[in-house]
Amino acid sequence: MDNAVRRRLDSQFAAARSLNPEKVVPINDRYKYTIEDVSLGDFIRLNSKTYVVKEIGVYRETDEDFKKKTGDLWTELKLFCIEDGESIHIEWEKDDEVEAFVTEKTLDFTRIKDDRGDGLDEDDLDDLAEEEDTIFLDKTPFEYDDDYAALYEREGKSPEKVYFYDFASRDKKMITIEEWGSGGGREEYQLFLSRQINPDSIELVAKS
Repeated sequence: MDNAVRRRLDSQFAAARSLNPEKVVPINDRYKYTIEDVSLGDFIRLNSKTYVVKEIGVYRETDEDFKKKTGDLWTELKLFCIEDGESIHIEWEKDDEVEAFVTEKTLDFTRIKDDRGDGLDEDDLDDLAEEEDTIFLDKTPFEYDDDYAALYEREGKSPEKVYFYDFASRDKKMITIEEWGSGGGREEYQLFLSRQINPDSIELVAKS
């Protein structure tokens, strides 16, 4: 067994052992809870898998200079699966109703093309947003949806600047390009493919 596998299994065992039987929510009471009630250390079920909430962050949307908050916010749950050791993210926000997205995979710029089939990189992002262009992933079109700035806040950490570029497909999937450290001269980029899920599909199994 190599070290990576051993570390993953150790993490799975540690996560499973952290589930306190006295904190398990009775099945008949789980309908009382929603994704809005999920907190750090809780266990949830999604797609027949059990996850522990390892971290919670909040994105607070701002103006383009990261100075004035708009009042819009959304929450990110970082989850660790005790069955397979995989990590996923769920983001949810509440407007008139709760909307939630779960990450399917990470991407890189080599996967993203324009309508001519040419590759794209970080230097193209502002033009894509200004022109509201469509991008392609494996020939599937993702239309420009929005771009905006936000501050990412976690307990005990300084807020981090992030600029987002969102592109949506017709089947409710989303490509999000995140520019971390925006405007600082040393930006880092993260690309994710996510899909919309029914918030009611998340079942709170145990409270921390």
